[in-house]
Parts: sequence; C-alpha cells; structure tokens
Amino acid sequence: MTKLTVCLGASAGIGLAFAEHFAREGHELIVVARNKSALLDVIAGDLVSLGASSVNPVEANLLDLPALGTLLDRVIGTASITNLFIGGPGPISGAIGTLEDDQVVTSYKACIEYPVVVLQALRESLHPSSQVYVLSSSATRESLWGHQFFLSALLRRPQAELLREVTASFPKGAPKLRFLEPHVVLSNLSLAYGQRLAGSESREAAVDALRREFSLTVIPDAAEFVADSIVRITSD
Repeated sequence: MTKLTVCLGASAGIGLAFAEHFAREGHELIVVARNKSALLDVIAGDLVSLGASSVNPVEANLLDLPALGTLLDRVIGTASITNLFIGGPGPISGAIGTLEDDQVVTSYKACIEYPVVVLQALRESLHPSSQVYVLSSSATRESLWGHQFFLSALLRRPQAELLREVTASFPKGAPKLRFLEPHVVLSNLSLAYGQRLAGSESREAAVDALRREFSLTVIPDAAEFVADSIVRITSD
C-alpha cells in the first residue's frame, strides 16, 4: 500500500529535505509552498527522480489561513496521511523593542494559528499511526531573550501543549506529534542571514558567522538534520 506524505513549506531548506527523504522511500507526495508554479514543477520532477511514486505540487500562501484550510481540505480530502510536515513561514528577525506591529502579527500567525489551521483542515486524514512533524525552537530559557529570532522562539514554547489539545478530539484519534528543534541548519535562509552577519556573499564567511552567532562548531545541512531526526524519532 502506497504511503502519503504531505509537506508544507517544501520549496527549500528542511521542508524540501523532508520531501526528498520520503521520495527516496517511494511515498506519494503532496508538496505545498508559496512559490511560482514553474519552480514547484521543477521540484516535483526532482522528487519523482528520487523515487516518489507520485508528486502533486500545490502553490499556496501559507499565511492566507482561510484559503489554506479550504485548499488542504479540497486537495487531500479524507486520504489517509502517513507523514505530515508543517514547516514554511520563516521566523521574523529583530531585537526586542524593534519589531513593527505587522511583524508581531506575522510571527503569531506563523507560530500559533498556522499549525492549528493545518491540523484542523486535515483532521479527517490523520489517525494514531500518522506522524506529524512540526518545526519548533531549540532556544533555551537562558538564551531566549538574546535570541535573534526571540519572538518566534517565544511563541513556539507553548506549541506542543496547544497542538496536543487541538488533536485530542480528532475523530480517528490523535496523531503522533513530533517537534523538531533545529538550532540552525544550512539552508538558503540561514546562509542569507549568515551573509548579512558577515557582510560578505562568501558561503565560507557566512557559515563562520553562523557558528559564532549560535556558538556552534558544526552546523548540519537540512538533509542531515532531517535524516538524523527521523532515525531518532522512529527508534523511540
């Protein structure tokens, strides 16, 4: 029986790596991203080449929440989901006291409302054997207030409790919620941030800047992070 993996935020970084991981295992894929259709079609072709049994690329604004919920319900219906990855909108960067009102609202929508809307839209497709992977934050209590992405990190702290409450009453039973907590991984987004920190377009300078910023000696790429996370989760 073919397994269905749904990946939101699949155009780059951890989301794309997640889709690629399950393409290699021969899953049917539905990949959703806010991107031009031509680019999504290229990604879909690459995923088929990796071994996906089929790929349905869907273009959507992940923060247009009413439209997103309707779209997911229409595209997926009651098909049984094996894996669901909820990624997508990147964190808002800025120091405490410097964020504009619209940035605060965007962070709230991305961290709180967005995953809730997705889960509610897919409540008929999720069941106790479904694995739901949600991007969370690795920020500790000690580092939270000095964190460059402090608002997203702060809003993601109550995520687990909230989403468990949301899924507790699902008609087929609650899916398994898995919260991924990357400190930082190498992706187009993180490298762009590293380049700004370094004041250089050099990849090497960007990686060095990220190591200093996050006090790390090694930064995994997105594929390494996804593979290690899935192995750790499935061995629990």
